[in-house]
Amino acid sequence: MKYSFWGLIWASFWEIQTFWIGFLSLSLTILFSFLAGKTPIPLYWVLIFGTIALLLIATLVKAVNTAFKEYQNLKTFVIPRILATKKKSTATGLQIEFLLDASNLFANDMYVSFYYIDDYGYELFIGLGYILTIQSNGKIQALLEQPNLVYQEILEKLANNNSVIREKTVVKPSFTRNILTI
Repeated sequence: MKYSFWGLIWASFWEIQTFWIGFLSLSLTILFSFLAGKTPIPLYWVLIFGTIALLLIATLVKAVNTAFKEYQNLKTFVIPRILATKKKSTATGLQIEFLLDASNLFANDMYVSFYYIDDYGYELFIGLGYILTIQSNGKIQALLEQPNLVYQEILEKLANNNSVIREKTVVKPSFTRNILTI
């Protein structure tokens, strides 16, 4: 987020200073002038507190809206979770295809590394692969093509779509594959 809390409030305050706030304030002034004789509170107090309350409410609504949009943008830069896995049988050995949540961290034909998080919190490198495609709905298909055979048992469970192993596996972006051909 580009603002601190008070910076966001201050920026929102200056953004709401528009024609509509002025028009609404003028309309309320005219409305309250008709009601001035019917209330025990002096009109100038009503106008002062009404304007301050209107500005505070509009500022807070704008700040919350801005913070929510920033939060939505930041959510797309989180390492995606693995939705499903399936084994691909090839002549070269074990390959596993992954379906990942949408993320802006990945691009087509990008190298990715696969890690398993053990019970102590260590990330164990279980393989290297690349992004096959990014679907139109934003989901990502990745292929683990160079497994680290030291972790064969974990890889087999992952290939069989074991949910416990899948939840403890992380896919991290690296660089595009065409960089190596330059």
